[in-house]
Amino acid sequence: TKVLSGMHRSLVQTGLRTMCVWLCGVALFDASGGRLGEPWLGWTSLLEVIGFLTFLCGFFLYSGVLKLPTVFQACEPAVAGYEALAGAPAAKAPESAEEAPKKAAQEPAQQP
Repeated sequence: TKVLSGMHRSLVQTGLRTMCVWLCGVALFDASGGRLGEPWLGWTSLLEVIGFLTFLCGFFLYSGVLKLPTVFQACEPAVAGYEALAGAPAAKAPESAEEAPKKAAQEPAQQP
């Protein structure tokens, strides 16, 4: 987990391993003349490839390798607490009318 998070490791182990095993099975079927492996079944096999490509796009979006258009990125700072999560100093909330006199009484008076 030094380079990748646990989520990345889980996605790689489940998704990529499954797809590699399936591709090896299809290649083995062709190489063995149909004695071993799994045949290419037309549109159902194509559907598996489309699902894998969808998985890869989601994985790369999650990793930050792929970026969506800036319309979505402009909305990120509007999320409550985003600045604190991103490491930026959080904006100070305005004081209520009740808290201001209490705070003024606690602070020492400054002399000119």
